[in-house]
Amino acid sequence: MLEAVNGSSGRSGSTQVKWPVHVLPGGFDSGFGLGLMLKDMRTAVGLAAASGRPARLGEAAAELWAEAARDLPGDADHTEIVRWLRNGEQR
Repeated sequence: MLEAVNGSSGRSGSTQVKWPVHVLPGGFDSGFGLGLMLKDMRTAVGLAAASGRPARLGEAAAELWAEAARDLPGDADHTEIVRWLRNGEQR
């Protein structure tokens, strides 16, 4: 699947590095905290709101990340969202 995504416009740093190096082997240790990811997402959604732009997808994504942040340990890596989703921990 990653080969197909990386051979198309879906390619990103996440599909090229994070998935093969940190997610698929099960390390979940990219060095970027889930809390920092959530903070950045909330900042982006806030900026969209402040500029009068709709950010429904961003708001929905931030809500899911906030749920993961509540369920996972405080020091969880942001790649842990994959394990959280796999385990069906979301409400």
